[in-house]
Amino acid sequence: MSQADLLDISCIQRECYSEDLLESVDSFSAKLSANSDFSFIAIQNEMKVGYVVALPWVYGEILGLEGVDYSVPVDADSLCIHDIAVSRKARNGGTGNIC
Repeated sequence: MSQADLLDISCIQRECYSEDLLESVDSFSAKLSANSDFSFIAIQNEMKVGYVVALPWVYGEILGLEGVDYSVPVDADSLCIHDIAVSRKARNGGTGNIC
């Protein structure tokens, strides 16, 4: 996943979550800037249909939903799967297994 994927991520997120759980493009961008090694896009028939955003984090601490400044803690001891979503058009086809 890269910064270039953020608008597609935003569209997929809007399909999957209620308004009160949506994150801004700036928040996703900050998470990717902190560490993008564990965040991925699922592509099916050349279309972006799903994603997972994950960061190294400290077990038991909560990664904020709408922050715009993140850094990986020096004492990170786990991986926080912050968000995962699959577009309606790709469900029941195994895309979630890819994410």
